[in-house]
Amino acid sequence: MTQYIYGRNTVHQILEDGGRAKVIYLSSPDDKAEKLAAMRHIPVKQVDKKTMAKMVHSDHHQGICAEIAPYQT
Repeated sequence: MTQYIYGRNTVHQILEDGGRAKVIYLSSPDDKAEKLAAMRHIPVKQVDKKTMAKMVHSDHHQGICAEIAPYQT
């Protein structure tokens, strides 16, 4: 099952930590996220706000979300 995190600070933090991000989705420009993703060779894709809201099941995504690797215990 695909898992997403969303919100500027949350996605920036996982990118800074070199975490589990597989793909970054943006509905508006975010220079910091794009730079961090490029440094880590993580693809960045543009989507519209409605598509992103469906992906994360929320309208409170702040224009950014990340597909992440599943959490493993």
